This record gives sequence, structure tokens and C-alpha cells, in this order.
Amino acid sequence: MTGASIALLGIDGAGKSSLITPLREALHGAGKDTVQVGWKAALAEGAGDDTYPGVSLQQLYVEAWRLFFAGSTVSGGHAVDQLLPRHYSDFEQSTVMAELDGPPVGTKPSGLLASAMVEFTVDYVLQAEVVRPAMRDGRVTVADGFGFKNVTKVLRLAGELPGGGELRDALDSLIEFVGSAYSSPFLQPSIGIFLDVAPEMAYEWRMRQGGLGFGEDYGVAGRSGRDSYLDLQTTMSNEYRRMARDWGWLTVEVAGLSQPEVASAVCGAVLSHPAVSHTPDSRTRG
Repeated sequence: MTGASIALLGIDGAGKSSLITPLREALHGAGKDTVQVGWKAALAEGAGDDTYPGVSLQQLYVEAWRLFFAGSTVSGGHAVDQLLPRHYSDFEQSTVMAELDGPPVGTKPSGLLASAMVEFTVDYVLQAEVVRPAMRDGRVTVADGFGFKNVTKVLRLAGELPGGGELRDALDSLIEFVGSAYSSPFLQPSIGIFLDVAPEMAYEWRMRQGGLGFGEDYGVAGRSGRDSYLDLQTTMSNEYRRMARDWGWLTVEVAGLSQPEVASAVCGAVLSHPAVSHTPDSRTRG
């Protein structure tokens, strides 16, 4: 491998997505070819592509959401998973999720468990079919997330649902397995950066961005709002921090920093890292 891979880790609202543009601009300024990696990025690149992995990623994306809402209903007794379109092209144009009247209730733990494992599977596909080929070509891949974050969070949400206790042993075993799997060299990035953000600060950022998304608090378990968000994100922040330490990732303490200052710290850490500084310079390659 002559290229490198970069992944960001942090709670919902930590500012990961807002770092992608300045990070890619900094890498471009240093003469590095970059590829944005992630489920949505891969779907955008493969829109209308009927070959592997494009069409598979499209359908898995739809089914991951359908499973996330499995068995849940909204006002009027409408089943959310039945309201969602079956095909990706229709799903992307649908406004169903944006128009849901309040958080769905009655989600089945088995659905959340399956949704998490679909995302876990997709991470392997992305690593094999997007990240590794780009690295072999000398490029730097940039991901605004690391799959461990969402997979473990959704598994923990499943345990909070009515009936989730029956899956406790399976969930605990899966969480341990997922931690081990994401620790493998195959899934670990060349450079991992953990954004250590206080949940209270992340909540304020989220509110300014338009509010919480599905799965960012305990809404699926019937508890929504600020306290619910803080409870979930504090639990997950502690877990992400522990894993980042075990993996030897870089940590950026966000407290007291503006978003431009966070971007400067992240870009500086990346550009000075040997994994990036030793990659080919696109301005002289070929």
C-alpha cells in the first residue's frame, strides 16, 4: 500500500462531517489525491451503477433503515417500515422520514440488532472495494466516521428497548465481537482521530444544525430530548475514548476550541503524520 486512510471518531454532533472539507483541502494543498469514503459517499459515486458493490450498497442502505424502524409505528398506527420505499432511487426522493410525526414507537430489538450488523457488513465491503484500491493507487481516503461508532451505538439502543433484555447475552457477545473486529488491521485506518467533545457542547451544535437525528438519543426506547441525548452520548463517548486509547489513535480535545481551531488541529496532525507524508505527491506522480 502506498496510500493512507483517515477516519474520524466522535459522538453524534462532534463536528466530524464539518471537518471533511478543510481536511481534504489541506491534503490537496499538500499534493495528495483524496477520496471521501463512507456509505453515502459510495452511493453518490455509484448512483445508477448496477454493478457490485453499487447496487448492493444501495439496497443495504434502504434495508438498514427499514430494520432500524422494524415494528415501529407513528401517530395513526402507521408502520414506519411499511411506509419506506423499497428501492433506493425512490428512498432517496422520499420525504417519509422527514415528515414522521414524533419518534416512532414499538421498534423491535431484533430489527436494531440486524440494522447494526448490516452496517458492519457494509464496512467490510467499503474497505475491500473502495479504501484498499484507492490506497494501492497512492491516494488518501478520508472518512468522517468509523463504523465501530454507529454499530455499537445501535446495538446498545437495542438493549434499551422493551424485550431487549431477552437479547442481552447476544448483544453483549456482539458488542465484544464488533470491538475485536474493528481492532483488526484490515478495518483500522492508517490515521485514526478521536474528537473528544463534551456531550453538552455537541448537543448545542446539533440544535443549531436543526435538531437531533434518529438514533442520537433514546427516542426509540420512548425517551427523547436533551437529557436522553446526554445519557446516550456520555455512555458512547466513554466507550469511544477507551477504544481510541487502546487503538493508539490521536485525540483532539475540543473543549475551548472554535470549529476552525479544531480543523487546524486535525489538519496539522494529519499532514505531519508519516502515513500521509510518505504518500506519493500527485503533482509529481506519473
